[in-house]
Parts: sequence; C-alpha cells; structure tokens
Amino acid sequence: MSKSTLDELRDELTPNQRVFCDEYLKDRNGTRAYLAAYKNVKSENTAAVEASKNLRKPKLKKYLDAISAQLAEKNEITVSRILKEEARLAFSDLGDIFNGRTTIPPDQLPEDVRRAIAGVEVTTRTFDDGSSETTYKYKFWDKGKALQRLERHLGMDGQGDESIEKGLRELGDRLERAIRRSARDK
Repeated sequence: MSKSTLDELRDELTPNQRVFCDEYLKDRNGTRAYLAAYKNVKSENTAAVEASKNLRKPKLKKYLDAISAQLAEKNEITVSRILKEEARLAFSDLGDIFNGRTTIPPDQLPEDVRRAIAGVEVTTRTFDDGSSETTYKYKFWDKGKALQRLERHLGMDGQGDESIEKGLRELGDRLERAIRRSARDK
C-alpha cells in the first residue's frame, strides 16, 4: 500500500483514534492503547470494552490492517516463512545435535536445528590435569504445539485419520514448494 493511501486512511481518523491506533500497533493491547488515547477514561474495564468497539470500526480496522500489511511486507513476514519456521519446530530431530559422544556447540548446529532450540545450558567441567570439557544441554520448543498450529492452519484439527493423512501430504507439498521458492529467492 502506498504512503499516500495510508495517509488518506489516517486522515479519516480523529486525533484520538490515531493515537489509539499508534499505541495499539506497539503491542496489540487494546486496553492500554485506549487509556493512552483517551486520557479521561480511568477504568480498565471501560477501556477494554471501548477498545473492542474501536477495533471493530471499519475505518480503524482498515487503517490497522493496512499498517500491519506494510509492516509484514517490510519485515518479510509471509505465510510461507511462518510455515517454514513452524515446520522446523514441529519436525526437529534431537538426533541432529549429537555427534556420537558429546553435544555440538550452538554455532556448529545446522540452521534448522538452531531455529528449533528454545534455550541452551552450557556446562564446563575442569579436570585435575587442567583440561576442560564443555557440554551443551539444549531445550527445544514444544513440537506438539507447533504441530497443532500447523494442523489448525491446514484445517486438520478435530478431523478423522484420512483428513490428517491428506493434510500431512498437503503440508509436505506446501513446505516443499515454499522451500523451493525460498531457494530461488536467494
């Protein structure tokens, strides 16, 4: 969306609505945004109700959607990219981080594995001879939740086994196409 179109959408809003939208875009907290925009409102309950009403107003919704789309484009946030990240979490393999005896340092892990890690605990042991050994304990993001989000995206949640199998095949096809597109774009 062009800057002039965004400016036109913004010009349709009242000054308080502009402040509300700007504040809302910071953290998607409607109550906080409403309290910042409408200083005379002191009750959080009132702010929550009014924020909900504001977010349903067509002019505000259109402006917020346009800004959100612009931010997503600027930051290269796409459905394909999100699905790829979810797939990394959902299909991460613990076996990819072991070399047979000790764990591999984070900087030597494959990218797909690094992106699936939620945290790392580093332990260094020093031996009597002065030598030391560093080990890494990795914590992965919740695979089950990632799979649930992918299932929800594909409309597979709450369906029978046939639908799940079909959905998984479709997911595999979509991921394969997304990875091919990503490789072409590089």
